[in-house]
Amino acid sequence: MYAGGMGWIFELSEHDAYGLACRLSLKTCPLCRHETKDRRERLGSLRFSGCLWTCHACNQGGNSYGLLCAVVLGRTKPNGSAEWHRVKAAAHALGVGGSVEVAQAYKPPPPYLREARHIVATAMTLEAFNNCEYGDLWGNWYRRAMGVLELGFKAEEVEQHRLEIVKQRTLCEGLKRLKALAAEQTREERRQHVLQGDVGWKPRAKPGGQEV
Repeated sequence: MYAGGMGWIFELSEHDAYGLACRLSLKTCPLCRHETKDRRERLGSLRFSGCLWTCHACNQGGNSYGLLCAVVLGRTKPNGSAEWHRVKAAAHALGVGGSVEVAQAYKPPPPYLREARHIVATAMTLEAFNNCEYGDLWGNWYRRAMGVLELGFKAEEVEQHRLEIVKQRTLCEGLKRLKALAAEQTREERRQHVLQGDVGWKPRAKPGGQEV
């Protein structure tokens, strides 16, 4: 079993070509459709040797990956990501070329997860940028943070971290707003007392000695 997004191609390429052709119910070459009688290690005009196949009619051939491409696309190589995903889906449907996670077509993360990753990565980047001894650019730290989140965290974990960061940020912003309102209220009270002639008025003090 190969890991990674391209691992299914290597595994499929090493798969037995004759066995794959039988599973695909091939009777002859999927490219030229040349008709001949089946013989040992042959299906119509196709001849097989391990993971390789050759058509003696059109002189085309390749490995098992190329054979599946020929069946799905009509040529031995995909042209563009859409055709690449068609071959990948066909390999997965046959149970050839990797696990379900490897063979599934790529799907971009949903918007909420992209937003969550951005928020968490920004917070991680700020922490690393300000506190790490190894100095580097902000963009480099951000890319590393996104890589860590994409590889090492599940969607639920990223969302949980995002909620914690948003909660902490909301509390900090709320505290700043409360302090600003308190300061504005104190200034207004001082102004009213000055207008009334009470020049020596001072705000009430907290038990710790700080002004309210």
